[in-house]
Amino acid sequence: MRLKLARAMVAIIIILLLMLALLFARSAQAAVMQLPSSAGIVSFDHDQHAALKDTPCVACHHTSKGFEVRELCRDCHQTSLRRAFHGKCIGCHEKLSLRKQPAGPVKRCSGCHK
Repeated sequence: MRLKLARAMVAIIIILLLMLALLFARSAQAAVMQLPSSAGIVSFDHDQHAALKDTPCVACHHTSKGFEVRELCRDCHQTSLRRAFHGKCIGCHEKLSLRKQPAGPVKRCSGCHK
C-alpha cells in the first residue's frame, strides 16, 4: 500500500513539474511578439523593452491603468496603426541613438521588418 502511494505521489510531482515547465515555456514564447505588417513581420521582445529602466510602461501602453492593459493598440489606432508604431518605436530608438545609448534599428525598414 505504501509503495502504491509513493508511486502515485511521484507521478503527481512529475506531472506538476511538466505542467510548470510548459507554463514557463509558453510565457517565454509570448514575450517575443510577432507583429504582422505589409512590409514583413516585426519580432518584438517585450521583456527586453520592459526591462529598460528609463522607459515606463506608459511610454507605449499610454491608455493603461497601472499594470492592466485595457485595450489593444489597434482598438484606437485603426487607420493609423503604422504611424503609431513607427512614432513610438522609431522615435524612441532615435532618441536613444542620439544619446549614444544602445538602440534598436532606425535607418532601414529591414532592421525590423523580416
